[in-house]
Amino acid sequence: MQKCEIASKYILPFVRFFFADYLVNKMNLTQVEAAKKLKVTQAAISQYLRRKRGKGFSSIDPKIKKQLEAIAFEIASKDLEKNEIEKLICKACNLIYENFQI
Repeated sequence: MQKCEIASKYILPFVRFFFADYLVNKMNLTQVEAAKKLKVTQAAISQYLRRKRGKGFSSIDPKIKKQLEAIAFEIASKDLEKNEIEKLICKACNLIYENFQI
């Protein structure tokens, strides 16, 4: 599989789940607020939180988790444009891709 295929099938859904979960459960945003921050629909946030999407990994290395939390905090605490969020999501996906074998 190509890197982009792996990222789109496994990593990206997990990153979106992780960010949705962090924004709602750690930062206490509503699903609507989290959706606005991530530039997705509230329905997508609901599916991530119910694990209908983003089921890829059952555990994650604590060092990587800390880096993902820092990215999620940046998304939560700033009013970012869609292209800025996309860059942060790419950063998260690359971080996971470089540290995991799928």
